[in-house]
Amino acid sequence: MINQQIQNYKIISLIGEGGMGDVYLAEHISIQRKVAIKVLKPELVKNEEIRLRFKNEASMLAHLQHPNIVGLIDYVEQDGGLYLIMEYVEGQGLDELIKAQMAPISIERAKKLMIQIVEAFIYAHKNGIIHRDVKPSNVIVTADDQVKVLDFGIAKLVGEGNHHLTKTGTQIGTVYYMSPEQVRGQNLDHRSDIYSLGVTFYELLTGVCPYRSMTTEYEIYDNIVKEPLLDLTQTMGSAYRSMWNIISKATAKELNDRYQSCVDFVSDLKKELVEAPKVVKPIQQTVRTVDSVPVKKESKSKAWLIVLIIVAVLGIGYFVWQQTKPSDEPIESELNQQPIDSTSTQVNTESTNGSLEEIEQEIQEPFYPYGQVKNKVERYYSAVGSTVYDAWDFYAADILQFINWKNTNPDKLNENHQNNTEYVASEASVINDEIEFDRKENGIDYWTYWVDFSCYRTSKEMYQYCKIKVELGIDENFNFVSYRELKVTDLHFEDYR
Repeated sequence: MINQQIQNYKIISLIGEGGMGDVYLAEHISIQRKVAIKVLKPELVKNEEIRLRFKNEASMLAHLQHPNIVGLIDYVEQDGGLYLIMEYVEGQGLDELIKAQMAPISIERAKKLMIQIVEAFIYAHKNGIIHRDVKPSNVIVTADDQVKVLDFGIAKLVGEGNHHLTKTGTQIGTVYYMSPEQVRGQNLDHRSDIYSLGVTFYELLTGVCPYRSMTTEYEIYDNIVKEPLLDLTQTMGSAYRSMWNIISKATAKELNDRYQSCVDFVSDLKKELVEAPKVVKPIQQTVRTVDSVPVKKESKSKAWLIVLIIVAVLGIGYFVWQQTKPSDEPIESELNQQPIDSTSTQVNTESTNGSLEEIEQEIQEPFYPYGQVKNKVERYYSAVGSTVYDAWDFYAADILQFINWKNTNPDKLNENHQNNTEYVASEASVINDEIEFDRKENGIDYWTYWVDFSCYRTSKEMYQYCKIKVELGIDENFNFVSYRELKVTDLHFEDYR
């Protein structure tokens, strides 16, 4: 296509590739105006459904004239080809901007970008258009942080049957950003876009898509439909409280619990403080690793740090700085603790010389001493990074909770250890060798500790560093029955090159 001419525009270079077509930079031969020309791939031109979808994009753009939406200049059918001649915007995709950051984007900058994005959707929705494929790669950001939304190829014009290119029961969109109703293949309205905008805002603030590292579509669909996103305040700190309140409302599973319009969405973005929705149910995310990675620069951990590959599945996204999912009960009491029966043969207050407080203290003593627990934790992290790792060596047959799974088993952990591709070459060590006994619940000892953690992120092509607070549950047989990441701090990225 280079040097070919489409009407009065000469094609200069390829600037983007997509599933339906490629995008070229072109210039008007007389006035030197630069444009972007989207070309439907030749092998797809004869496909009637795809031709209709391509024309549909032209129709959508013809309805939209807004400073935050890429404008259509012309639609051309020439020499058997189909072309959209569009406004050329010099900048980078929002996905590329997020990936290039060495630290999370500031709240203020993220808000300013998101306000522009949502204002584009206020205009689109006002004109009866639902985008249906909202995601960071469909947003361009200029050097001065001006935003343009693009790619209305699968948009729908509400109320006009000719634009219904899909039927109920058909999923359309990019899976990581789909709304629950998209996953179910249901009819969509503007609130589906609002959900996808909420996921996009989450990624803009955190630097990671919450579902990106999950290994199967079923797993992604299941989380989209059932599990709220991970509470930002648990990974990013209390400064993100208002932003989390906005995101949790935008990504509510039930349509009526979401923002009912983008006007309400942008109104909250412009506020200083936003109250929390009535129902917020945080989840956990997990970390996966594989054994192959580019040569890494010298580790920042201590020399004695052991290679760790944490066996897990992400749930968002995310991403080690997205912590684990608590159960439906409060985090302080995930299992129902049974009251002490003061009349039992095990604890008889009448036959004990000490006070009730002393008896309770004795009952709370762990099954195994600190030294043994510390040694097993170190052996676990060492083994998990080896070629002979087997979860059965450490875990009980029935695991109450592992990161975002409940009631799982070692076979499942082994399977996901082998399937991981996102978080690789991990290293970790217990900070200051401090492992603390926290409590005993239903015959399980819960220990907590912090680890220094680093890993190579394949999607970012960078190394990630952070500290993680871990809660480990050990039964009387010295088996792990619960493994949760409670908090992530000091997150940053560095280029490995």
